[in-house]
Amino acid sequence: MGFHYLRASKHIPAVSLWKDFLEKDPGGDSKNGFTKGDADTPVIFATSGSTGDRKFVVQTSRAINLNVYNDRQRGCMSDPEVKTSLTFLPIFACAGFASNIHLPLYHGKKVFIHQVYDFIKIEKAILRVKPNIVVGSLGMWEHFLHSPKIEGVDLSFLRYLVFSGEKCELDHINEMNRILSEHGCPTKLIQVYGMTELTIVAMQSVEDYVPASVGKPFPMVNVKILKEGTDEEVTTGETGEICVNSPGMMKGYWQNEEATSRMIRVHADGRKYLHTGDLGYMNEEGFLFISGRLKNMHVSVSGTKIYTPAIEEEVQKLDGVLRSAAVVCRPEGRNDISEIMLFVEINRNSPLKKGAAGKIKTYCHDNLPMFLKPDKIVILDKMPLTASGKIDYQDLQKRADEFAMKHKVSVINTK
Repeated sequence: MGFHYLRASKHIPAVSLWKDFLEKDPGGDSKNGFTKGDADTPVIFATSGSTGDRKFVVQTSRAINLNVYNDRQRGCMSDPEVKTSLTFLPIFACAGFASNIHLPLYHGKKVFIHQVYDFIKIEKAILRVKPNIVVGSLGMWEHFLHSPKIEGVDLSFLRYLVFSGEKCELDHINEMNRILSEHGCPTKLIQVYGMTELTIVAMQSVEDYVPASVGKPFPMVNVKILKEGTDEEVTTGETGEICVNSPGMMKGYWQNEEATSRMIRVHADGRKYLHTGDLGYMNEEGFLFISGRLKNMHVSVSGTKIYTPAIEEEVQKLDGVLRSAAVVCRPEGRNDISEIMLFVEINRNSPLKKGAAGKIKTYCHDNLPMFLKPDKIVILDKMPLTASGKIDYQDLQKRADEFAMKHKVSVINTK
């Protein structure tokens, strides 16, 4: 579309900056000031499918341009020293395109696209290209900053480092920032929260930095934290479902009105809010913190609430654990939880590697309450990931269900 638009226009040169192209969009300035022109063209993106079937989201050009407006508030794209960007996120998803293609091109940056989400290949690409901007998953940064390949390497070329809104312990992110500083990096890891259905909701600022938070919601973005299954807001600091009203909200899921109505609901204040399914809380200063997913809250036959991320958080404290993921198994035809299976990926150079399953089993026994102790521990050479670099819980759930039906042992090792 862009090629034909350029060819048809007499006002845009054959070679044009992305920013100049956008500003030639017919129409007057938007009253909101974050998009040129009056048209709000629908654009379809795919979700990552990390916690369910992949859906197709009908977004708009105005929502995508909201990223440009928000970058003026807390971003660094206008910094003349920031010139190159390297992206690994899939460009068919909204975050991959809007934040990693559209936004840097708007500011005239050079964009390198590396569409293979393999940590070793990503590591090589960063060290070869030496980009100023890198956006990736938490797992990718964990691998890169603990890789022997960066030993003695000057990382001062890194100026804008972003990972998506996943729960990250304070000690963990402080350690990664310490490693960056030791390698000459002048900035810190910035955490951003958003989703294809909303584009960007909140982002940290280097000037107003709270390490374990995803930052404050952007202007024009309203965030509510609600009690599960209700429209009742929780108190400050209390965890609940994150619900968002924003100009970046999708029009709906393509050809799926049922899923759309579950996600977007009109509240008592007359506004439409998107129910994200993410758990989080806000502190008194207005910073947003991510706690996990509603889908990760399970209820046993006795009525006990089992929140599997609590298992992952505890196991992540073990030196040598790169990633962990806990899922529950249910016998066919029953609703009660049968077993909890914990998948763990160990740093290949860690002493924990030898006899890892037994060591982790003992650690869980000593540090977790009875109802959170995993029944099975699976040591993986490599955690399965989605195209956007997040843990593929769908894949792990299938493995867990298969094992639950066939095995009755407390520890399983697979490769």
